[in-house]
Amino acid sequence: MEITPGKEDRRPTALVVCVNRRFGNDRPSCAGRGSEELANTLERLIAERQLAVTLDRIRCFGDCTRGAVMRLYPNGPFYRFVCAEDLAAILADIERLCGRRTDGESPPLPLDLLGS
Repeated sequence: MEITPGKEDRRPTALVVCVNRRFGNDRPSCAGRGSEELANTLERLIAERQLAVTLDRIRCFGDCTRGAVMRLYPNGPFYRFVCAEDLAAILADIERLCGRRTDGESPPLPLDLLGS
């Protein structure tokens, strides 16, 4: 896994996971490298651990050659070349950077990544 640090000035509220699938033998993609399964597993583990972050799926970060790609948003780190063995470290980052929900606290609302 490769991590590009984010800015520390604003607490992330979402883990954004690319689930884009590019078709063609010579065209890598995040979904082709298992991002959909990783997103499903992370979503379940985030809920079980009561982490204060939502999981949002998007179609492309424009970084297909380094997929699976995900990011803690806003201002959090990018994670590239993610595989199942990396999930424990990502969950530890989420807990450190985002914290846990408190009793009775609702999870954060999903991001509007389309800018409507």
